[in-house]
Amino acid sequence: MLYGVCMPSLRGAAHPNAKLTLDQVRSILEKHEQGASRCSLAREFGVSPTAIWHILRGSTWTKRHEAESPHVRFWKQVEKTDGCWLWTGRVNQNGYGVFTVKKKPYLAHRYSFETERGKIPGGLYVLHTCDVRRCVRPDHLWVGTAADNARDMVVKRRCFLQLHPEVTRGERNGNSKLKEVDVRRIVALCQSGVPHELVAGVFGITQTHVSRIVAKESWKHVA
Repeated sequence: MLYGVCMPSLRGAAHPNAKLTLDQVRSILEKHEQGASRCSLAREFGVSPTAIWHILRGSTWTKRHEAESPHVRFWKQVEKTDGCWLWTGRVNQNGYGVFTVKKKPYLAHRYSFETERGKIPGGLYVLHTCDVRRCVRPDHLWVGTAADNARDMVVKRRCFLQLHPEVTRGERNGNSKLKEVDVRRIVALCQSGVPHELVAGVFGITQTHVSRIVAKESWKHVA
């Protein structure tokens, strides 16, 4: 079966009456998933970038095409409210949505940001202005560094000690017990540029304790 794509400003193979086969549409979807741009796909298949955009958005697809579209599959799993747009699909142990494309898992909020607002620079986080982990609304998302992420945790009072003021003072001092996974994360955050004072606030320990961990004066056995 053939499917028409309207491209009024083009000629020849890209004439308004030109047709794309199902295999070509599938190829467009697959190549886009692999990183091909709309312009490069338009040149390869002899259609306009606008036509490619319509194919990727689903506005020119049949239901058969929709079933193969990651974009359509993604938004079918989103419940849009006046505030947050909540992911209704699979959620990981940390409460973030997970979306799979070709057996590769993506965090749902990162997938939403990349497809709607652009590529995420290497090493950066996608953070929520709403602080709702299942939210994938593009205008509720912003890109920040590890330091921004740690600062955001403190400002929004998400760290354990701020959420549980009943914790005793003794558990707040520099001798507080940490797990090895906490120590590794402390080192990683500090090495990425997060201020020691912010890291200390997140983990409920003193800034001196953080400095001793980073300098390997304590917890020496943790790689």
